[in-house]
Amino acid sequence: MAEATQFGHDRLGHLLADHLLEVPRFQRSYAWDQTNVEEFLSDLEAARGKDVDYFMGTVVFARPDAETDRRRIVDGQQRLATTAVLLIAIRDELQRLGRSRQADELGKRFLRGYVIRKNEEVERLLLSPKDLPDYQALLDGSSASIEPNSRIRIAYESCVSHLAALTAQSGTPDTLIDIANQLESRVQVLVAEASDLPEAYVIFETLNDRGADLTTADLLKNYLFSSSKDYFQFVESRWMALEMNFERPEDLVKFIRYHHVSQHGAVATRKLYRSIQGDVAGSAAKAKKYVEDLSKSQDVYLALRDPDNSYWSNSPSEVRNAVHAFRRFQLEANIPLLLAAFATWTKRDASKLLVKGLFRVPVGVSGAPVS
Repeated sequence: MAEATQFGHDRLGHLLADHLLEVPRFQRSYAWDQTNVEEFLSDLEAARGKDVDYFMGTVVFARPDAETDRRRIVDGQQRLATTAVLLIAIRDELQRLGRSRQADELGKRFLRGYVIRKNEEVERLLLSPKDLPDYQALLDGSSASIEPNSRIRIAYESCVSHLAALTAQSGTPDTLIDIANQLESRVQVLVAEASDLPEAYVIFETLNDRGADLTTADLLKNYLFSSSKDYFQFVESRWMALEMNFERPEDLVKFIRYHHVSQHGAVATRKLYRSIQGDVAGSAAKAKKYVEDLSKSQDVYLALRDPDNSYWSNSPSEVRNAVHAFRRFQLEANIPLLLAAFATWTKRDASKLLVKGLFRVPVGVSGAPVS
């Protein structure tokens, strides 16, 4: 039986100093832009000026398991990564200002240090594979080798600029130590540590219960990828193909919900992840089957929005006319019914439902195809 989720309190810098952390490989990349970073730096400066603690919300981890001895970050990646980048900038500024001993000790405490049980020096934070090379370059002091448009590099340069302005204003490098101390002891977070990744995703969704479409899409992708095991490459390729057909994450989630409703009945967006999680149940075979069904359903979904879609190439003109009317009158509520029809009946019979305009039949109604 899995252990219960543990809740507690910690400080942002302390999490980096006392734990080995990693971003699961399926998580989206570092996403903060220059404005996000500058707001974070400004908030920290304001809190120091008022001599008060700064609360940074909730961080959600999955406990280490047989696959990794690191806590996996499900919520808090942006804050922890930005904090690590800021600490790298502080280290480099201390080095530049002749405080080499302080720079080295700061690096060992927060960024990369010797771990007794591993008997080696390791990075305290590992980012996702896409971000890791740029982050490693920062750790190695090679920021100039990073592409100028990299968000990691932009965050670092924003931090360096901010720190240089502060030390110029104060006239002493001690300001840099004050910021490091603030991060370790006065930037407060609530911590939820779940027994495994699926449970951590559920906690994340519950804590962020705002119906946020991007969150739902990320949760589902992470869960399917982590469940797929031997079918990982298949599931990954199918999912990436799905994403390419939707410009906005909320559009992808809308389709996924319509597909789910077509199979199981009504479900709210905020409960979508947990419902799909229950269906897949951590099974690699079920994860593979789910993305296969989703791909087939997407073909119909996209075709229902475009009368010129190749899906209708062998269909009579009356079918394409019906699709045009369907799109013109924005009959969104009926999409789950049509997805169910095209998944269950022949294309010819399902097209008859579309042509005859039986758009008010409730989802889940059973019966023979329209004749």
